[in-house]
Amino acid sequence: MLSVRGIYQNGKVSLLEPVPYKKKMDVIVTLLDEFDKIELKKLDSDIKTPRPIGLAKNIFHVPESFFDELPDDLLDAFEGKAK
Repeated sequence: MLSVRGIYQNGKVSLLEPVPYKKKMDVIVTLLDEFDKIELKKLDSDIKTPRPIGLAKNIFHVPESFFDELPDDLLDAFEGKAK
């Protein structure tokens, strides 16, 4: 799945970013109201400076079990083979 910004006007959608796919694909278009646009602009301005590394040092610890193998049914779900 890929999200791409665009503008809807007069029954047409114009994309503002290139799409890396060449083949015909199904799409879902979500129309944002003015409030959503303001929120997106705020997010864009917040991202301009990189986050410092180590903000959760000594606060968050990764448990050893994080590195355990995942069960087969969970791996299947990630690969789209879920039943």
